[in-house]
This record gives sequence, structure tokens and C-alpha cells, in this order.
Amino acid sequence: MIWRHLLLPLTAIAGLSMVIWGGFMPDYWMLRHLPPGTEPAYPLQTVLTFCAIILAECLLLLAVLRPGSYCRSWGRALCASLLALAIAGFWLSGFMHAPPYYGMHLQWWLWVTLGLLMLTLLSAGQAWRQRRKVAE
Repeated sequence: MIWRHLLLPLTAIAGLSMVIWGGFMPDYWMLRHLPPGTEPAYPLQTVLTFCAIILAECLLLLAVLRPGSYCRSWGRALCASLLALAIAGFWLSGFMHAPPYYGMHLQWWLWVTLGLLMLTLLSAGQAWRQRRKVAE
């Protein structure tokens, strides 16, 4: 019971930590364009922007799923899955030559999308079994 209330905040914390960690990774594409011997600084502004994006994405999922009243609602899970697939397509379109924090965000979002697809399948299966049991 308590897990469904904690799942989105824990997912957001995982995404934030992945993006912050990705900010510490070397951006080899950018290093090719810097003068030799120049040490790049931590990309604080863009990492903070991606942290805000992660929080906005989790709030969007919270608004669609509404875990407080979620009970085998395969329709909500399907809407969240389709929304997550559309957002994943958007993030995939800019992946080439992207900095590591972008890749970490994309990786996190793909895991979220996979989890939502699994939730949709489980919710639809439970609803189908319940409907079949009532029909018998």
C-alpha cells in the first residue's frame, strides 16, 4: 500500500542522482572542441535544468496515475505509458552527441517507460481476471 505512494518520489530521486552523476562524467564531444589543456567546469546550469525537467516529468506522471486512488486502473496506466513513449521519442531525437547528463536522463526515462508498460500489462491482466471471475 505504502509503496505506490513512495514509488514516484523514489523514481525522481533516482533520476536526479543519475543526472547529477552524469554531470561529473567527461563530455568527450565537447573536449574535442576545447583548446588543449583546458579543463571543463561542471555544467551546473544545465544539470539543474535537467533536474527540474525530471521533477516536472514525475509531477506529470503523478497527475496522470494518481497513486492515492489507483486500483487496477489500466486506463490510467495506458495513458501514462503512451505519454512516456511520446516523451521518450522526443528525448531520443536529440541523443546524438549529447552530454552524459542528457544520456543519463534518457536512460532513466527509458527505465520509467518500461516500468509503466509493465504496470499497464499487470493492471490490464488483473482487470481482465476480475471481470472473468465476475462473469462466471
